Amino acid sequence: MRDACDSSNSLPRADYQTFRKGLESADPAIFANVITGPTRVTSYLPDRLLKHLEQAFLKEGGLRERMTKARLAARKTRLATTVTKRTPAPERP
Repeated sequence: MRDACDSSNSLPRADYQTFRKGLESADPAIFANVITGPTRVTSYLPDRLLKHLEQAFLKEGGLRERMTKARLAARKTRLATTVTKRTPAPERP
């Protein structure tokens, strides 16, 4: 199957006039073929997005996992900052 975004098959600034002959054809097969092209191109990007989101989920976990990780990292940073800012109490005689 050819890639939907193959640059050798793209028509920059395509509009109705570009596809008019096929869309107004009396042959339903020609009309269907004309409609199939833009439909495949239109569905290409959401498909890529879903694949990317799936990979990100597998690599980084879900929302709750990432929120827990961020919260624990913030807590660790805050505790480290608090410990370094403390000064020793003056010694009593």
